[in-house]
Amino acid sequence: MRSLIINIDTDSSLRKIMELVKKLRLKSKLLEQETPEQEHNDWSNLGIQNLANAYKSDEPDIDDLLLKEPNPEYNPWKKGVL
Repeated sequence: MRSLIINIDTDSSLRKIMELVKKLRLKSKLLEQETPEQEHNDWSNLGIQNLANAYKSDEPDIDDLLLKEPNPEYNPWKKGVL
């Protein structure tokens, strides 16, 4: 199955598209436009889910790993300092 998403800005355009969909006997579903807050929440949830899938449950925490050799050239970036 393939999907096509069409953003329509006016009701008159929507009516024309829906008439065409009906003539072509296509399945359609109207979705409400999300608010910026809803979209932000959706992206946040997706990120959380993908982060959870990135690590196995039996992997050790980073805090439990020992640093074997320090890097003498490591210089942490400080805000406002170039």
